[in-house]
Amino acid sequence: MYQVAVLGRRDLPLAPDEFAGFTMALLRMLSFACASSAPRVERPAAPERKPEPRPAPAANAAIDFDGDWPALVERLGLTGMAGMVARHGELASFESGHFQLAVPEAYRMYTEKAYQEKLKGELVKHFGAGVRLTVRVGNTGGTSLAAARSKEMAQRQASATEAIEEDPFVRDLVRDLGAEVVASSIRPAEESGQNDKQEMKR
Repeated sequence: MYQVAVLGRRDLPLAPDEFAGFTMALLRMLSFACASSAPRVERPAAPERKPEPRPAPAANAAIDFDGDWPALVERLGLTGMAGMVARHGELASFESGHFQLAVPEAYRMYTEKAYQEKLKGELVKHFGAGVRLTVRVGNTGGTSLAAARSKEMAQRQASATEAIEEDPFVRDLVRDLGAEVVASSIRPAEESGQNDKQEMKR
C-alpha cells in the first residue's frame, strides 16, 4: 500500500488533473487489497516418485563371442589400421571381455598403441565398453584370417598350375615345340575374371 501511495503521488503531475490521479491511485490500492484478501488455493503435493532402477552399464554386460576370431573379423568388415591388425592377428585367449591376439614377428608393427586403439574402438562399437584388447608378438599357428586367405590363394595357384601343365594342348607344345610354361604367369580362373572386370571398369 505504501508503495502504491508513493508512486501515485509521484505520478499526479502526469494525470489530466489531481482528482483523476488520486482516483487512479485509490483504484490501484483497491485492486491490491482484493488480491491480497483472496483465499489462496493450495495445490496438493505431488506424490513422491521413487527413482527407477537404471540399467546395468554395458561394461558389466557379458560379451557374446563364440571364439571364432576370423569369422568375427569378416563379419565386422574392418578396414584401415584396425583391419590390418585384426586380419593378421590370431586369438590367443578370450576371457571376461579381454581379447588377447598374437601376431608373427614379421608384423610386430601391429602391436603398436595406434593399431591397438583403432581395433579396440571397433570392438567397443560392436560389443560395448567392457572390451579390453592386448596385441603381442608370439607364436602363431597360421589360423589368422590373412594366413587362411594366403593358404587358400596358394592352393588355388597350385591347382591352376597343375591344370595348365596337364592340359593336352600345352603338353604337346612342350613336347613337340620345346615350349616352356612360366609358372609366374599363371593365375587362377576366378582371379583372372576379377582382373578382367577391373580392366573393363577402367
